[in-house]
Amino acid sequence: MVIGITGGSGSGKSLASRYLSARGGILIDCDKVYAALVDSPSKCTLAIADTFGNEVLKADGSLDRSKLSEIVFKHKNKDKLQLLNETVHPMVINEVERILRAEENSNAPYFLIDAPQLFEAGADRLCDCTVYVTADKFKRFERILERDNITMSAAMRRVASQHTDEFFKSKCDHIVYNNGTEEELKAECDKLLDSLGIHQIGTQI
Repeated sequence: MVIGITGGSGSGKSLASRYLSARGGILIDCDKVYAALVDSPSKCTLAIADTFGNEVLKADGSLDRSKLSEIVFKHKNKDKLQLLNETVHPMVINEVERILRAEENSNAPYFLIDAPQLFEAGADRLCDCTVYVTADKFKRFERILERDNITMSAAMRRVASQHTDEFFKSKCDHIVYNNGTEEELKAECDKLLDSLGIHQIGTQI
């Protein structure tokens, strides 16, 4: 079984992913997959340079993320962001598929794909079911402020720039609410795994 997990900033998606993988599942974090693809010279870094210019590469051929962010996000250019996603998403998905097919992972009882842009990247097509992790807006603001040390107005802008609850709820098969403690979130994740017929074989976090 392949389970896709998504959610907005401050929802607790990453922690939920850890709990959902605790019965022996293999967790594939798409942010980490992307980081691995661009931290050294690769087809991905070359494709990004072909699209945005060689100035987005460091001297060693790895991606200069700050330079790329300046080009894509400084003026909130949605066309450039879309272009970046169109360049990067297929390569991330190819790597996710490689991990799913890898011989060393063949005995895994299940996989989890943690992807903030699960649907935009098309990663949902790899999944048997999808999970939306969410929390009340002010709870999300509270977590973002504590984690990223930004202002409330910046946190509000970040949340407002992401998809709405309605978008995710209309697309996902399951919803995990994370408005309480970590123990309550773990209980919600255990309940979901039980409902999917995934039994305890690993070590609980």
